[in-house]
Amino acid sequence: MKLSVMDRMTIPAVLQGVVGGFEILKVVTDFRDQIGFTEEEHKVLKFRPREDGGPGTQWNTIPDKEFLVGPKAMEIVKDALEGLEKEKKLDAQTFVLYLRFVRGDKDGSDSDNNA
Repeated sequence: MKLSVMDRMTIPAVLQGVVGGFEILKVVTDFRDQIGFTEEEHKVLKFRPREDGGPGTQWNTIPDKEFLVGPKAMEIVKDALEGLEKEKKLDAQTFVLYLRFVRGDKDGSDSDNNA
C-alpha cells in the first residue's frame, strides 16, 4: 500500500490509543517503526513550521512510499479508524485513512504537503 507523508504522520496518532496483549502491541510497534521516516527522508523532507505562521508543519514533497501492510496491522488500523468514526471523531486527516483502510479507496491518498 502506498502511503503519503501525511499518512505516515497520522497513522501513529490513530494507533496511539490501541490497547491489547503482547501480539497486538508488537504488531502496532513494528508497523509504526516500518512506516517511520528514515534519517535520509528527514534530510530531504526538512520538516519545519508553516511559513505562513499557521498551526501545523510543512515539508518538502517526496513520492508516496510503498509498504507491505500485513493482515493483522490492516485489521488493527481499520478497527481504530472504525472506532473513531463510531465516536464521530474523524478529522480531515483520519478521514483520508478511513477511506483507504476501511472503504478500500485507493485514491484516498492526500499528497498535500501541509499539515
